[in-house]
Amino acid sequence: MSHNYLFHAETPSPLARASRIQLIVGTREPLLRRRLLDLLRDQSDFEVAAECASGEEAAEQVRRLSPDAMIVDASLPQLSALDAVRDRDTDGPPAMIMLASSMQDAQTALDLGALDCLLQPLERTRLERALTRVRSRVRREHTIEVGERLSGLLHALRSAADYPSRIPVVAEGRILFLDVDEIDWIEGSGNYVRIRSGQRCFRLRETLSRLESRLDPGRFRRVHRGAIVNVSRVRELIPLPGGAATLILEDGATLRMSRSHRDAFTWPAGRDAGSFEERAATASGAVRVDEPADAGLAEVEPT
Repeated sequence: MSHNYLFHAETPSPLARASRIQLIVGTREPLLRRRLLDLLRDQSDFEVAAECASGEEAAEQVRRLSPDAMIVDASLPQLSALDAVRDRDTDGPPAMIMLASSMQDAQTALDLGALDCLLQPLERTRLERALTRVRSRVRREHTIEVGERLSGLLHALRSAADYPSRIPVVAEGRILFLDVDEIDWIEGSGNYVRIRSGQRCFRLRETLSRLESRLDPGRFRRVHRGAIVNVSRVRELIPLPGGAATLILEDGATLRMSRSHRDAFTWPAGRDAGSFEERAATASGAVRVDEPADAGLAEVEPT
């Protein structure tokens, strides 16, 4: 069961809709759900993107919609499924507010890394304080994302010769030079990245942001906090509710694009996110000058 709710009589502009904090509500109690939705109607900067009746359904909606926050009832069935959401390496888990009715529920909230825990019956002032904490967290994360975008734009101003055409990697005890055109996408996890090239996977001790700064932003773009994609490998973009999207690569691999990175992925600026053929043609331009192999070397991983 998944629904989309807008708490305004007038149809919002695309900009206003995109600026709202996307929220998932998880509860099976009709009275609690009605009370919660009534209180949220007064919060014009929040949008309930979906309702869920189980922890498993909530986890699936998080993977599909990449919401900013979620409010879940501690008595929700299959609540442990949200563990997978908490441990994500991509966009990070959404801010969670837990609705509790006992001290045991409060411990559950702690185990799941909840930002706040509200005891029932639900009070307006207490919910508003919790939502204020959510706003602060989302604003802080947005500031980081804007900073990353500005950094990418500054790197884009560098001459094309500054970007390497090959990256040194280690495979079976040998140093290979991987052509950047052979890279499909790059996955980040802490201080390491995994470079995906066809059936091969190379592990490199380097942060995703640092590697991103060495790659041509006209050919490689961030699609969420944990992944960079070779634009020429993108075959299709499937919009999802809430502004997120699914990317399908030429080899059939799928990647989720977060709402905050979707606009930056369109090209030229302001165009509808669909002209990938034109972008791919531009991305496959002249060969770049190689960068000296003085950075960290990647090691091949079994697939």
